[in-house]
Order: sequence, then structure tokens, then C-alpha cells
Amino acid sequence: MTDERRRTHVPRLPGPLTFLLVLIAALLLPLALVSSWTAAVVTDTDEYVETVTPLAEDPHVLAGVRRELEIAAVRAMARTPAAGQQTTQVNRVIKQVTSDRRFRTVWASANRTVHQQAIAVLENDNSNVDTSGSYVTIDLEPLVTYLERDLDRSGIPTPRVAGATFINVMKTSDLEKFRSGYVAIDRLGYWLPIAWVVLVIVLLLTARRRLATLGRLAVGSIITLLLLAAVLSVARDRVVERSPDEDLLGAVWDTLASSLWTSLWTLVIVAAATLLVRIVVGVVLRTRNRGHALPR
Repeated sequence: MTDERRRTHVPRLPGPLTFLLVLIAALLLPLALVSSWTAAVVTDTDEYVETVTPLAEDPHVLAGVRRELEIAAVRAMARTPAAGQQTTQVNRVIKQVTSDRRFRTVWASANRTVHQQAIAVLENDNSNVDTSGSYVTIDLEPLVTYLERDLDRSGIPTPRVAGATFINVMKTSDLEKFRSGYVAIDRLGYWLPIAWVVLVIVLLLTARRRLATLGRLAVGSIITLLLLAAVLSVARDRVVERSPDEDLLGAVWDTLASSLWTSLWTLVIVAAATLLVRIVVGVVLRTRNRGHALPR
């Protein structure tokens, strides 16, 4: 029996090494969270398009698109006798074009191209996508075609709009600043979350004081997750304020990051609950030990 216990005995780590592993696990958690989110949402074109397609009904997106369409219509009509006239009718047609299924389809297709451009810039790969421009842009040309057709049908003859119509989303030079970080996170993918789970299991199996170790891990996780929340907030403000269309990029950022924020706050709640359980169990155990120590 004694030999069997020796064979199944799990060696315990010394306190300093346990503390070091707790620190590593706490630091690894936010990175694992960002890594899994990047793999699931950011790098997957289909998932990205599915996530941002509902923004076709977002007021900030509609405002930006309608503004560009109005500029295009004014530019086209400047060469006609109707220049400066029928503004109300033109705006009505623009609203009509951006309120039906055609806009949702164009928006989804344009964002597929946007995603391909952005990933090409981040990966420094221009083999299949043209990344020579100064901006990652949303192409509105198909929408302009619909606008011209609807204006003609409404009795407002409109020459073909000269020049491209698009929305500048973000400078490629700004995206390039995220290249090294993106490549590192992208390569780790789902391996980082797996590594974190394995580390926590090993840590709890080998710690001398498992309850105390669990509490320290909970505290460390809460701190690093809150730091991640602060970094995300600052990063959003810094990135959005450099966009030519802050409201539109802000809407896209918030939609993409919504699942990340949900996961982040869920983990904070789980860590806080774990810490609370650790405190309650610790109090109960201390009370019980004191009761056993009292003379009878």
C-alpha cells in the first residue's frame, strides 16, 4: 500500500516556483484571450463579414455612406442644368438606395475586400490584393450605379459619376504598426489558450497550498484582465481618431470587439467568483480548525 502511494504521489513545487507560475498564468490569460479572438474573428474573412454585415443598418455607417453618395451625385449633376437643384429628391433617392437589400449586399461585399486588404497589409502580402494605396477603403461604386439608375427612374437625369467613390477607413501606414504584434498573435492562434489551460492544471496539481494558489491566480487574472480592458479602450481611441471617418470605424471596431469584451468580462466575473469562494472556504476551514483546537 505504501509503495502504491509513493508511485501515485504528485511532487509538490516549492513556493517561489509556484508563485512564478501563477504570475506567468495571469500574464498569459489576456494574451490567450486576444489570441483566440483574433483566430476566431479577425483573421477569418467569412466570420469578419458576417460580424460587420449588420452594420448596414447602423446610423453612423449610413451617415458616412450617404454623405459620399451625395457628394458623388452633386459632382455628377454639376455638369447638368439641374446643378444645385432637386436636392430634396436626390437625398430621398439616396436614402432609398441605402435602405434596401442592395445596400446590405454591397456593404458585405465591400467589407470582404476591406478585410482582404487589411490582412494583406498586416501580413505584408500583396500577392493577391493591391495594398499600394495609402488607405484601406470601402468601395461604393456598385452603390453609385444603383443611385444613378434610381435617379434616372425618378426623373432626374444624371450623367455617370466621374471618378471613384469610396470611404477611406484607415491608413495603411497605421495598420503596418500592428504588423509584428498581429503576426505573433496569429501564429499562436489557439495554442496559447491551450497552453494556459495546461499551465493552470499543472499549477493546481503541484502547488503545496492549492487553495491559496487558486486565490492568487484569481487576483492576478483580475488585474491582468482589467489591464487588457484599459489597453483596449486606449487602443480604440488612438486608432479611431486617426481615421478619416471616425464614427464609421468606431462602429466597426465596437462590433468586432464586442465578443472580445463579452469574453473579457465573463472571465473577470469567473475570477472574482473564484476568489470569493476561496475566501469563504478559507474562513470556514480556519473556523473549523479553531473549533478542533479548543480544549474539551
